[in-house]
Amino acid sequence: VRIDTKLAPSMTENGSDTMDAEHPVDRYIEEVKSVAVLEAAIEAGKFDDLRTFADTESIIRYMRKNFIAKPADTKRQSGAMILQFYGPVQEETQQVLDQIVNSYESWIKAHTVDIGSEVISTINSMKGEVDLRIIEINREIAELHNNPNLLYQSGVAVNPHQLQQIRLQEELDILRSEQTKISSRLQLLKTAVANGQVPEQMAFDAVQDLHSSSMGAYVQTHQKLLDLKVEEQSLMGEFGQAHPDLVNIRNSIRAVEQMKMQELSVLRGGSASGEATAQDFVQMVIDGLETHLGMIAAQQEAIGQDIQKEQTASLEINADVMRLNNLQRERERAESTYNALLDQLNQYNVLKEFDWKQMQIQNRPSPAEQAAPSLLLCLAAGLFLGSMSGLGFALLQELAAKTFRSSEQIAQQLGSKVVAHVPAFNTRIPRDSKYQRLSGDLISLHRPNSVPAEAYRTMRTSMFFRNQKDGSAIFQFTSPTPGDGKSTTAANVAAVIAQSGRKVLLLDCDFRRPTQHVRFGLQKDIGLTSHITGTATLAEIFQESGVENLTVVASGPHFSNPSELLTSGHLEQLLSSAREDFDFVIVDSPPVLPVTDPCIIASFVDVIYLPIRLKKGVQVSARQTIEALQTVGATVEGVIVNGLQKKDGSSYRYGDKYAYGRYGAAYGSSPAGPTTRGTPAARQQTSETTADVS
Repeated sequence: VRIDTKLAPSMTENGSDTMDAEHPVDRYIEEVKSVAVLEAAIEAGKFDDLRTFADTESIIRYMRKNFIAKPADTKRQSGAMILQFYGPVQEETQQVLDQIVNSYESWIKAHTVDIGSEVISTINSMKGEVDLRIIEINREIAELHNNPNLLYQSGVAVNPHQLQQIRLQEELDILRSEQTKISSRLQLLKTAVANGQVPEQMAFDAVQDLHSSSMGAYVQTHQKLLDLKVEEQSLMGEFGQAHPDLVNIRNSIRAVEQMKMQELSVLRGGSASGEATAQDFVQMVIDGLETHLGMIAAQQEAIGQDIQKEQTASLEINADVMRLNNLQRERERAESTYNALLDQLNQYNVLKEFDWKQMQIQNRPSPAEQAAPSLLLCLAAGLFLGSMSGLGFALLQELAAKTFRSSEQIAQQLGSKVVAHVPAFNTRIPRDSKYQRLSGDLISLHRPNSVPAEAYRTMRTSMFFRNQKDGSAIFQFTSPTPGDGKSTTAANVAAVIAQSGRKVLLLDCDFRRPTQHVRFGLQKDIGLTSHITGTATLAEIFQESGVENLTVVASGPHFSNPSELLTSGHLEQLLSSAREDFDFVIVDSPPVLPVTDPCIIASFVDVIYLPIRLKKGVQVSARQTIEALQTVGATVEGVIVNGLQKKDGSSYRYGDKYAYGRYGAAYGSSPAGPTTRGTPAARQQTSETTADVS
């Protein structure tokens, strides 16, 4: 198509007439693709009846998408346009293109010379109103900016009293957390004292919450005394009773003990020569904790009053903040409307500047040819989309699982190293096993040469090193949730330690779901609860397990409130006695998250181990368990990864010699996403004609 035009003259600054150097082809392309021209073509050509548009929701949107207009040459010197239309029906593409050209020609004849005068006048009026509103908004914003009570962040007005209120609330939350921690320590101390105990070590741990320099000196003296006694035991084992170094150590111990008594007497308020006892120190710590709780309560009340004041002050300037923010948003909308009106005004000015005279069709629409789909393009798109879908699905599974992927990740997030990896195993009892009456999950007895048994022996080695290092003898096994294998781990570890010739006591403190009596085929009607309630002696609750050197104490008869039994003091006395009679004491306690029992037991043991299973949500439950134990001053020594499957991969290996195989490329690796074949799009035809604009 070629369009002949006569350009209107324009005046330069010196008043001379010139011809516009820009060719109007681009403007004509915009007009031929305009909604006005295309809607006229749709109505005149009865496109509603054509098969091309049978399945389309909007004919005009389909037309704007598939109708193309472009200059016939890149330099736009020929004054011609090329018009193309893509459609699924070959014979109808030529008909559609003919009708577009006819509608465009009619539109040109009807809109010549002063086509946009009335519209331009309306737009100018609207532009003036918007301009006045922008000036008014800017004036109101300037007035609000002078308000000294407003604070600005990144150009946005904020309420400073709201910010202060948030800061005060954070301080209040910190005080509440500290209050909860101190209340817990105070309750444990009072319970122990009420039961006739002298929890001196528990009082030492609580001193750090008092921030008392005088008590801190007493704690340091106590720690020095403990270190000297440890050194005394070491020298006795190495040199005997009469060695000079041992005599010196004992002299130092007596001197430090005297110093400790003097410091305690001073803390009590007496003279340095007075006598004082550990009970006095415990009572002083209890009094100090109660005083500290009173101070915290007073601080909370003061902060609460400050928060109320900030809320009252915040309400007074909230209206100004909202008004300013609304004005700024209104200004943005007004400026956007103003720019849109300018663009529209420029478009109609273009129509006013040109006098269209004639349009000539140089070439009729050519026969339609297939333009899409492209087989290579569909295959490439299918491969790309399939790969991205697979990767996205794998990523979503990874985020939803919230599990651990390696030992390094466990150590990094939980702050405890992984001491053993136990793969899943078959609990069937072999015919040649000499422990036929024992449960099949005691694999260290039934299959001593298996990989799981070797994992438990690795755990035993870690415990031996800890025992030699600091004399730890009482080991607690607990887990985040039920089903993590903590009872099975405790029983197998006790068995492999007994096999090494050490005397071992396995104590079932899981009063809610006890299993050790079933595992070893023992009586349930007598056990730990029997001894704590006074119905059985210590000797009566010891039962032979059928494994040499291994003694088991069952949980005993059911008790309605296990927490009361654990805080009665009898468990601590039993453990102290067992420390003298056995080389190792293994304590099987309930999971941490469902009940508070394991946190109470944690204060009586030397070392805590945490068995876990790699299941969905284990990251969250394991971190919550660590935090709960840390609240009572306990620390997890190590983590045991239980029930590893083949799919868990090579991330969990503890040595090439005893590795239990490379199961897959990597733990948790997702299979590749499904390969998606590109579905051929509907066959499209294209027809082309040329428009010449000069």
